[in-house]
Amino acid sequence: METQRTAALDVLLQVERGGYLGIVLEKRLRHARLNAQERSFVSALCRSVIERQLTADHLLRHYLSRPLEKLDAEVRCILRMGVCQLLYFQSVPARAAVDESVRLCAYARKSSAKAFVNGVLRSFLRDNCAIPPCEGDELDRLSVLYSAPRPLVLLLQEALGQERAGQLLRQSLEKAPLCIRVNTLRTCADRLGEALSACGIGVKRVPLHPDALFLENTGSLAELPAFSQGLFHVQDLICQLCAQAVDARPGMRVLDVCSAPGGKSFTMAQEMEDRGELVCCDIHPHKVELIRQGAARLGLHSIIPVVQDASIYNEKFTKFDRVLCDVPCSGLGILRRKPEIKYKPVEGMALLPQLQYKILETSAKYCQEGGLLVYATCTLLPQENERLVERFLGEHPEFSEAPHPLLGGSWQRTFFPGEQGDGFFIARIARRACFGKGAAK
Repeated sequence: METQRTAALDVLLQVERGGYLGIVLEKRLRHARLNAQERSFVSALCRSVIERQLTADHLLRHYLSRPLEKLDAEVRCILRMGVCQLLYFQSVPARAAVDESVRLCAYARKSSAKAFVNGVLRSFLRDNCAIPPCEGDELDRLSVLYSAPRPLVLLLQEALGQERAGQLLRQSLEKAPLCIRVNTLRTCADRLGEALSACGIGVKRVPLHPDALFLENTGSLAELPAFSQGLFHVQDLICQLCAQAVDARPGMRVLDVCSAPGGKSFTMAQEMEDRGELVCCDIHPHKVELIRQGAARLGLHSIIPVVQDASIYNEKFTKFDRVLCDVPCSGLGILRRKPEIKYKPVEGMALLPQLQYKILETSAKYCQEGGLLVYATCTLLPQENERLVERFLGEHPEFSEAPHPLLGGSWQRTFFPGEQGDGFFIARIARRACFGKGAAK
């Protein structure tokens, strides 16, 4: 029989094997025989286990006589689910957290582990669910406290300083705001807000950003009539600012070199009043199909989805008025949305600037004289952001800084995660020839 916890275990096991939490969770809930409240619990439990994995593993080791890594994946996930419910879910009675974890062993075909799971969780319960102190150094303590691998903590401290790194790690455990972009071609914020409120959804307007709405208590957005009618798409507020910083106008030719799943392209198309040409690229055909589907739902006809590797120059692309270069990155500005990013090896992050610079140089070739190139990432590391674009300007004198009010009057800005949105970096660079004639101002 399917329950909230069996669904959660299915998701966590797939993530354990390398799946992305958001994608796996969405697919599992799409076919789950659960109501809205139960789906919400599944989502919250899965995210809690991933967000707090290192904290849970630290305390579990205190109660195990053998290495945690030697346990079957199913048993390891069940124990993590149990301790996370005991620690972070006040609405779940302690007895239920333990008993349901034991029942999961049968579902996972690990009935022989029932007594073991019961013993570990009840021992933790008898100790008043106290997290054992960390016996290592300060980096180890922070690693356990924020459930962040030691190398990541060190990387953030070296890049951002101890105070800013600590702030980022604390925020990575907080709930991210849910923001949507109103499809201005079909409705307005007032009418959409009224329609969503009538469905029991909490709606909050965003000062200075009339086409954005923050939502609460939404349930499944895909099941809302307003969603199927194409009246909005989900997009973080800072991502909306990024799209607006491109300054795409009606009739322009715009290129988004790393578009999928298409949110920024959709916002730019609306800024263009769906007049002009907006070429949206991704290296993966299935992601390009997501762009196509999203554009169709929103009724956007200027979108042209194309399968294209952003690091390889395409001679068929003619010059564009605007180019958005939102490159693959370490993603450290969106940890609270994608907690599994924390566990990626930091060694892989060191290789990213080389790819990012190649994509930026390739993208610059598509930008016509007097045009504008916007470079963006959802990370906070200077080597992927400020240092990279400053190197580009130093090596490409035909480009110059292009300030904008959305960036506080500067040409580049790092946004740290907060109540308004995610961590993000945006830089505006203009091709010189027509600079000063209005094309890139």
